[in-house]
Formats: sequence, structure tokens, C-alpha cells
Amino acid sequence: ALLVAFGMLYPMVQLAREAANRTSCRCAMKQLGLAMHNYNSTYGSFPPAATYDEEGQPLLSWRVLLLPFLADQTLYDRFHLDEPWDSPNNLPLAGEMPEVFHCPSDRTSKPNCTSYVVAVGDATFFPLRGTIRTEDIKDGTANTVMVGEIATSTIIWSKPEDLAFDDKFMGRGNFSSKHPRGWNVVMGDGTCRWFDETTDPKILRAIMTIAGREEIDWRGF
Repeated sequence: ALLVAFGMLYPMVQLAREAANRTSCRCAMKQLGLAMHNYNSTYGSFPPAATYDEEGQPLLSWRVLLLPFLADQTLYDRFHLDEPWDSPNNLPLAGEMPEVFHCPSDRTSKPNCTSYVVAVGDATFFPLRGTIRTEDIKDGTANTVMVGEIATSTIIWSKPEDLAFDDKFMGRGNFSSKHPRGWNVVMGDGTCRWFDETTDPKILRAIMTIAGREEIDWRGF
């Protein structure tokens, strides 16, 4: 009888745990969205996907640039901003990933690997080089994805590595999560949205671009 009761209770416990984890994930992503906007308020543009040296070599991720806006100024100050993520000074800091970059539902990612990435491309929130301002987002911030989830990540959080927005990008299979049947994204206005794994790839591509002039019907989301 005890075994039967446990067998009935265990799925309920798992569902409750996933619900809590999904809420925590959304809260973390909203923090990232708020940090993006505070960065924009401070510098007049959203952060670049990566910083570069004078030779054009990538140095550090946008995630490092957000640290002062995530109440982690102390960690930020320990980075040498003119050195790559794996320099003798910066590489040890990769082992100190803030919890805000990890989805609690994902127990498969490697240590200190981020659950949250951006899509990098000339038509997106994060161009290959340079930065964008709010006025560049012709489709509207509420209609443009800023940050998304990935599961089983191998991307060290401080490393300038994310997703490439190219002809092969379909959304599903690029973004992913350990939540059942879909993943979270942060839109450009800072709101968090859920996308089901059955969402039309055309819609997922449309919401990645900042000035595609696509019309999105949000009633089904």
C-alpha cells in the first residue's frame, strides 16, 4: 500500500517541482531583460553580443557586460575587459557563473555553462558587430526576441558564443529547454513568453528580426 501511495504521489511531486523551476526560470529571464534595459538606459544602446579587441578577435560575452546590472559589480570588476574570456585572469572567473544564467530544470548542462543565449545576426537584436538602439527595432520590442533558452548547454557563460541567426535557424532545435513541450524567451520589451515546440518555424523566424515588418497574431500564445 505504501508503494502504491508513493507511486501516486511521486508524479505530483515532480509536476510541482517543474512548475516551481519553470517559474524560477522565468524570473531569471525577466532579470536578464531588465538588465538589458538598464544597460540601454545607461549607454544609449543594448549591449553587443560580444566585445572585440583591436584586431577584431572576440573577448567577452554580453553576459559579462550585464553583471553590473545584475547586482554583481564585484565579479565584473575582476574581469580584465581587454582580455579574452580564457586569459589567465579571466578563465578562473568562468567558474563563478551567477545563478541567474542557469535554468533550474536543466541538470544536463556542463558546469558553468549558460542556459540563456541570444541569436546573433545582422537582422536581429544582436548584430554581428556593433549595437542597436530602441529606435532601430522597427517591428517593436514586444514583437522581437531578445534572449532564449537552450538545454544541455556547452557554452561557458563568459565566452562570446551564442546562436547564429542564419538560413538554417528555425527556432525549434536552436532554442530548447528541459521544460516539457517548449521553452521560454525574453522579448525586447522585457516580458517573458512561452513558445510551444509545435510553433510554426515561420513565426519563430519572424520574431527574431528587428525590422522584418511581419505581422504577428499573438492570440494563440
